Parts: sequence; C-alpha cells; structure tokens
Amino acid sequence: MSDTKVLTKEIAEQFLADEASVDLWEFTTIEDVAAESLSKLGDLELDGLTKLSDAAAESFSKHEGELGLNGLTSLTVEAASFLSSAGALSLDGLTELPHVIAKQFATADFQNLSLNGLSEISDQVAQTLGKFDGTLYLDGLKNLSEEAARGLGRPRDYSGYGLHLNGLTELPTGAAYGLSTYTGTISLDGLTELSDSAVAEFANEDCAVDHFDLAGLTTLSDWAAEELVSWKYSGYGPSLNLNRENLPASTADILEKHPSLQNCDW
Repeated sequence: MSDTKVLTKEIAEQFLADEASVDLWEFTTIEDVAAESLSKLGDLELDGLTKLSDAAAESFSKHEGELGLNGLTSLTVEAASFLSSAGALSLDGLTELPHVIAKQFATADFQNLSLNGLSEISDQVAQTLGKFDGTLYLDGLKNLSEEAARGLGRPRDYSGYGLHLNGLTELPTGAAYGLSTYTGTISLDGLTELSDSAVAEFANEDCAVDHFDLAGLTTLSDWAAEELVSWKYSGYGPSLNLNRENLPASTADILEKHPSLQNCDW
C-alpha cells in the first residue's frame, strides 16, 4: 500500500477558500497545477512533500513569502534555479548540497535560506554560500574549517544579515578569525566555551560582526570577559547575547560592565 498522498488542484483550491479545512503537511507530492494555485499565497509550509517536479518548482518561483519544503531530500538543478526566485526558502531535509545548487542559491534574492539538514559542507560550498546576501541558517553543521569560515564570513554591504551556526560545539581559533569579517549577526548558541584565542580573534578593530548570540556559554575566562568589555568601550565590537547565570560569578560581574550586553535569561 502506497503512502503517497497527492495534493491536487481541487484540494489546493479548498485550502485557498478555507485554510483550516486542509492540513498541507499530510501531502507527500503535489500536482503541478496545484503548485500554480498555491504560489499566490504568502507564507507556505509544505514540509510533507518528498518530491517536487521542476514544473511545480517553476510555479513556486512566483512565490513571494516564506516557502517551507523541509521534507525534500534532494533537488534538481533546474528546480533549485526556479526556487531561487522565492522570497525565503527552507530546505532542512537536504543532507547534501551539490556545488552547482549552492551557486544557484548564492545569487538568489532570498531574505532567508535555511539548510539546517547539512551536517557538513565542503570549503568550496562554504565559499560559494558566503556570497549569499541574506540570513543563512546552517545549524546542522558540526565542524567548521578555517577556510569554510573565511568563505561564510565574507563581508557584506550592510549589517542586516545573519549567520546561524548553532550546531557548532567548538570554534577553532582559525575559524573565529574567518568569521570575524562577517557583517551582521552571528549565532553560536551551541558553544559552551569560547577560548581566549578565539576571543582575541574577534576582539580586534577589523571585526565587522554587529552582534553575537552566545546563549550556551558556560565557560569564559575573566581575561576574555575583560577583553570583550574593553573591546566595546573602545568604540568597536558587537553587542552580546548570553546567559550570565550559566557563567562563573566573577565572569558575569565583569560582563555587567559591557554597554551592549543582552541576557537571554531576562
């Protein structure tokens, strides 16, 4: 017995008439004409889909809101090209990202691109994704090489961007240096420790990061805390978001002096 459940044009039109009447997550595949109908909507979650034709992807190229396709585990180059015209795209089901598709996404006009299913990426793919001008979610990455960090940390034209790397549990000094040129917010909530050498790479006049999310930190030396505070007081350096209750009292007391400190536990 097949588990395939098709989202037809009739079901799509029923959903458009009354969104509460249909659960789009139930459907594993979609008719091309149904995709054409649904492309008129704003935000759209179709995370149950495991297959998407190139024709359906072409219809979604007209979609201007957030498009969730987290059930897809693969994507053709042509479909990726079409989806690159959407407003925002979530493809957390992808566990591999061919470089040819990364190139399609790198020049897309997405506001947000979520690829949280990737547990690793090549340096080449990282270099290419670093050209993407939007908020990039890569929370599935477990490791980050210095070269990959340099690629992802490419400076932006302005600071309205975000790079989410919350799956990293350690940040080598070289990777910290590579990320330090990123213009925008960097989220590293998976880190429980930030070494003095990593802080030294971030705490320099060439650092372009506007804001760090470091909510998972439980270990930070007093020297590093002092460095971060003086860094901000000197007229450069990002604001910080961390949970001071998870840090040693002496470190938390030092960080209290940071003029742009946010406590995620407030």
